[in-house]
Amino acid sequence: SDGLTKFTGMDTAWRNEADCDTINWNRTSAMLVVNKFSDNPAFGNTDPNIIELNCPGPAHINFRDEDGSILGAPGSILGQQDQARSYPYDQQSPLPPGPCLYNSVWTGYQCAMNSSAWDAGKLSATFKPVPTPTLGIFGDPQHFVFESLDSDTESRDFSPVFFNVSGVVDVVVAAQDHGWCFAYTCQKRLSTFWTYLPSGQTASISLTGSPPTISRVHWPYAGPTAELIIVIDFQSIPNRRFVWSPS
Repeated sequence: SDGLTKFTGMDTAWRNEADCDTINWNRTSAMLVVNKFSDNPAFGNTDPNIIELNCPGPAHINFRDEDGSILGAPGSILGQQDQARSYPYDQQSPLPPGPCLYNSVWTGYQCAMNSSAWDAGKLSATFKPVPTPTLGIFGDPQHFVFESLDSDTESRDFSPVFFNVSGVVDVVVAAQDHGWCFAYTCQKRLSTFWTYLPSGQTASISLTGSPPTISRVHWPYAGPTAELIIVIDFQSIPNRRFVWSPS
């Protein structure tokens, strides 16, 4: 019944400070919950507006079916989640409602190529891209990385980082957050954040902490003619310089 692809989610016992950055985010107020751990359901919290941000790997995977032999039509299967994502905020690639539908068999999202569909019941139609991108709305999801190159990239954590595509927001935390003691100063972090962003569309990146003075972005697997517009909010820091490398 699992077909050719089977997702296996993370062990919930892994969700602790020794593995990844752990932050609770409130969808309604868009503010950090100050106490990182008291809002965990294990401690009695049942607030559906709290997102427990932790190791985001299973939510950011992409199986791409180029010829439709698995899905019946060209498209992608993105993320492993036990239930459908919330809109607009969630810890999941910024998958639009309509072209991307939750599939309980895959325990992930199935995104169709060449689709112009939009579910206005989940997200206002004002966010729908016009005109429709060449390969459809979110028809060409590509691996994208935002990386801090500052000297404190392994010690300072400025997450969560927001990746917004057509009003759908992926809330991402640092993938590494651990240390050899219980003090803040000896923690080791990796201030690198990744998600999937579609070609032919505009993506906005916002940082909740102080932005890095030097940063780098990667879009490594996109085709040679693929294009993406990136809008980064550096919180009014003046005199930014941008250097683009053809590689």
